[in-house]
Amino acid sequence: MAIAGLLPKTARFKLESNPSLKNFIISFIFQDPLNALNPLMKIGSQIKEAIKTKSNSINKKQLVLDLLDKLEISDSTKRYKQYPYELSGGMRQRILIAMALARDPDILIADEPATSLDVRIKYQIIEMLKKICLESDKAIIYITHDLDSVKGFADYITIMYAGKIVEWGRAESIYHNPKHPYTKNLIKLSQQYKNQEGRLEYIKGQPPLPENFSEGCRFHPRCEVAIENCKLEDPKIKGTTEHWWKCPLND
Repeated sequence: MAIAGLLPKTARFKLESNPSLKNFIISFIFQDPLNALNPLMKIGSQIKEAIKTKSNSINKKQLVLDLLDKLEISDSTKRYKQYPYELSGGMRQRILIAMALARDPDILIADEPATSLDVRIKYQIIEMLKKICLESDKAIIYITHDLDSVKGFADYITIMYAGKIVEWGRAESIYHNPKHPYTKNLIKLSQQYKNQEGRLEYIKGQPPLPENFSEGCRFHPRCEVAIENCKLEDPKIKGTTEHWWKCPLND
């Protein structure tokens, strides 16, 4: 949120990139549209606030209506005057996407944007984001635990556990040749494998709290193939520039 400029100016982050992120406009799509939208403001007013171009109110309203139409929101003129509580969950999520696009961002960060929606609406939202990505030069950073939801969407995938990157690479390489045990578990979970008892697979144990991060690989307390060295030191990077991981057991 600090990167997107959504926190007070006292919030700081350190991230080295070339070119610098300061040269880009970044927008955020939040996970829960009901909490992210202001219940006391009409939809049109909330989207207009995000428009940064200098323009009069009439022109901004037309920009909002055009954006709603582009996102296939039915009866855009009516929606413009409505409050968030009058819309369905899927419609509210589209409104959040409209607010993010109203800034005409270079980078769009989507934080689990379809988690609270039913399966049909969820994939409608994902397909919409795919379309936005293909029809523009915007980069989308899609944050999710459901790897299956970004299959055929992501170019590169970064796997993180307890605040650390454990695997990175091209999407097809991650899906077809996962290396880190956590990545393998996520793929297995997304495909809804069942164990010998006929129950859905799950990762045993609980994610650690920041104050309880262990030495070595942070996943080792839950890893079924961990060795003694995993508890003592952070694994070194293995692989290539196209696909690398941090696990001593996979080559």
